[in-house]
Amino acid sequence: MKHEQEHHVSVHNRALVDVHGLNLMMSKTNLISEDKLDSLILEIVETVLTEIFGVASVKLMLQTIKKRYHLEIKEIPQEPRVFSHALRSILGKNHTIIEDLILENLCLKLELKLKVKDGYTFSDYIMDIRFESL
Repeated sequence: MKHEQEHHVSVHNRALVDVHGLNLMMSKTNLISEDKLDSLILEIVETVLTEIFGVASVKLMLQTIKKRYHLEIKEIPQEPRVFSHALRSILGKNHTIIEDLILENLCLKLELKLKVKDGYTFSDYIMDIRFESL
């Protein structure tokens, strides 16, 4: 009986939100401040890029993004469209792999369920996650 009550409370304290096809299962306690969300996005971006390309290459990539796109690393969470465009320019078609890894890791950290939607871009997902997490 106790297990059923815990399960009921767990389900009761969660809300399923469907925003433009992005299904998010969010605990009401998962809401975080904008600064914390920005920090988490930056941490995940840096981690994914570093694990794939290494520290030296990521440093060069971020310098290129800053120079060509006038985008500081700290601005990536607020400007996902510019970041995505920069990745596409640097990596070609492979930019989607990096974006998918960033989104998957972000949803994992925020305990969100990501449902892929045709026509959605990296920045669309980031903006939906931002909207639902703040």
